[in-house]
Amino acid sequence: MAELPRFPNADRDTDTSAEHVSTTGRPRWVAVLGIGLAIALVVLVMVLHVTGVIGPGSH
Repeated sequence: MAELPRFPNADRDTDTSAEHVSTTGRPRWVAVLGIGLAIALVVLVMVLHVTGVIGPGSH
């Protein structure tokens, strides 16, 4: 009986050159920037709320 290959997909082409990369969707830097801005906004609101600048005691 023949021995099964250790890596069954070893004969497939795994090249990720430009012709194989999908061009749909947003770039990674846009997603990272959006997540970073969202985190910064949440931290800013929390700091302003804890220090009393915004919230029930601010007016």
